[in-house]
Amino acid sequence: MQKAEAVRGAQAILLVTILSVLPMQSGFANATSYRLDPKETMSSFELWVFGLIPVRGHFKRTTGTMSFDAASKVGNIEVLIDTTSVEASSARAEAAARGADFFDVEKYPRMEFKSSRFVFEDGRLHSVEGVLTLKAKTQPVTLIVQNANCKVATAMDAASCRAEATLSVKRSDFGMKAWSHSIGDHVTIRIAIVAVADAGETNAKAAMPVSPGGSIEAPTLPSRAP
Repeated sequence: MQKAEAVRGAQAILLVTILSVLPMQSGFANATSYRLDPKETMSSFELWVFGLIPVRGHFKRTTGTMSFDAASKVGNIEVLIDTTSVEASSARAEAAARGADFFDVEKYPRMEFKSSRFVFEDGRLHSVEGVLTLKAKTQPVTLIVQNANCKVATAMDAASCRAEATLSVKRSDFGMKAWSHSIGDHVTIRIAIVAVADAGETNAKAAMPVSPGGSIEAPTLPSRAP
């Protein structure tokens, strides 16, 4: 009898565990799927020489995918940056950025961010936690998000989301230690995201709440004010 009671107790614990997980899985199953628009999504970087002179550049091609369920505030995003498309503020800086001391684009043609959690504060998207892979090294990072908003589909346009994300990393964490005496270790990466819903996604999934007066209230994917 004790054995039977132990089995029933274990089954009850298992059932509670399954039920506690189901709401999250169900909510994520209702997420809208998006693809980052490579023509509109832009990525850039900035670092400093002697702490006084900024060196800036951008990547001409950024792609990826995103899923988001506004009701449960669950989502994920994957951003792929083509490092071979890098352009810098001068020919000398661009050559250095492409070389082995920095992005080494011939050997490592891609930089990749994968999210693990969307973080909300006061109902607004504050940040996205995840990992960044660059030059075969993976480090935990956090994207700080601003100006995020989503729009429902219209007769002319698909549903879409936009956001600005900023990421600060140490280049030495990714094996880029050259010129440490003159070039700062901290690198700021900015990503202006434009994500368009996949074909077949319904307006209901990306719907935005409407006030009694008919104006749009908080966006589906709200962000913290700058």
